[in-house]
Amino acid sequence: VLPTMLSTVKMHFYCPLKGEITNQHDPKGGHYGVDVVSDAREPILAVLDGTVILASWTLEAGYVIIIQHRNNIISQYKHNSYLFKNIGDRVRAGEPLGIIGNTGEYTTGPHLHFELWYNGFPVNPLDYIVIK
Repeated sequence: VLPTMLSTVKMHFYCPLKGEITNQHDPKGGHYGVDVVSDAREPILAVLDGTVILASWTLEAGYVIIIQHRNNIISQYKHNSYLFKNIGDRVRAGEPLGIIGNTGEYTTGPHLHFELWYNGFPVNPLDYIVIK
């Protein structure tokens, strides 16, 4: 059962990256976010105010940054070429977190894999954020 309460939370989400969506949210298929392709060297932006809880390299997703937001919301930004923030840093909505990249084994070219989680469940970012 997916959560429905996020729709009642009054928040303004910033767009993490303007670009073309090349892979949709498909939790049944194991794809918990959306993939966004944009120009090289584009900054990745925080969607809400929060605290960085992970800023690291992983074999699968390359440079990853994860932010804890209020109301039990978590945002994840994967495959970055570079990260600007460290664990424990406070970030503001719209603040640059890193640069779009092509890192990790699960990449298919330069893009941002973006996930949005609420109460421990993945939600479709496109239900809350306009990505153009």
